[in-house]
This record gives sequence, C-alpha cells and structure tokens, in this order.
Amino acid sequence: MHNTRFMKATIDYQSGANLVKTFDDGDTKSGTHLYRSFCSNCGSSLFLRSAAVPGLLVAQCSALDDNEPRKPKFELFEDDRKPWLSKVSTPKL
Repeated sequence: MHNTRFMKATIDYQSGANLVKTFDDGDTKSGTHLYRSFCSNCGSSLFLRSAAVPGLLVAQCSALDDNEPRKPKFELFEDDRKPWLSKVSTPKL
C-alpha cells in the first residue's frame, strides 16, 4: 500500500462523495486510534485520519487524481513486506 501524507488537507471529491464511509479503528498494530475512509461501493481504501495527530490526512496514492510522481521514501511494518517486493531505500540522515 502506497500512501502520501498531508497536513491540514481538504478533500475535493470529483464524484462519489456520498459513497465514502468511515469506520473508527481502535485496534491497530501501532496502538494509534485511526478513522479509515473507504468506498462503500467497491471497498477501496481512500484515506485515514489519526486521533493522535489532528490535521493529518494519509491518502492512498491510487485514490488521488493527479499526475504527481510519488516514490516511496520509507516503509512502515517492514517485517510484513511480501517477499516479491523490494526494500525501500531509506535515506541516510
């Protein structure tokens, strides 16, 4: 899953705003309470918000309607990476 993060983002739906549903996920691996939004028609994940970081919007890159290239910069839950995926190069600080 490839996500991108925005702070204080607003969402402009091109269509289907009435199909977006959100569920309250309090049982996450990280322990952070999340609000996950998805398409109620097809089940695709769209974005999530975090109770711990007000204003943060984490969007599924596949849900964005733009041509901006977004190469992964880091990965979370690296132990869960499928063997057929390559490791994301982490920049040295």
